[in-house]
Amino acid sequence: MGLRANIFQRIQTAIPDLNRLQDQWIAAFNPLVTQQTQWITVGTSPGPGFSNGWGLRVSNDTQTPQFTLDLFGFVLLRGDVAGGTVGQPAFTLPVGYRPSRNLRFAVVSNGAFGDLRVSTDGTVTLLSGSNVSVFLDNIRFLAEA
Repeated sequence: MGLRANIFQRIQTAIPDLNRLQDQWIAAFNPLVTQQTQWITVGTSPGPGFSNGWGLRVSNDTQTPQFTLDLFGFVLLRGDVAGGTVGQPAFTLPVGYRPSRNLRFAVVSNGAFGDLRVSTDGTVTLLSGSNVSVFLDNIRFLAEA
């Protein structure tokens, strides 16, 4: 199912200024809502590689770890990783996808609580939890300024 070319359309009125205002608004917002999000996959080029033994979780419901930058400047992470050394970075986000300060997130880690840090140098590190599985879904932060 593809996105329609124009989500917003003008409601014709008898007021020319209102019609022009609608046209300007439509021209500004239609490209935003129809733009496809480009996800970058960890572990495959051009995405960053895994480090410290981290990799894909092998399971029937495995979700490949990915990240993107949304239209509002927020970095979004999704997917899951496993198998690495707790306390050591799983991968490093490239410049432009890093926070301006160190951030910590509560994550699901093998069905329990985990503590994950995204650092200003781009490293994504599970600080506590299980390396059996670490879910990255719902991690969202503003990209560095």
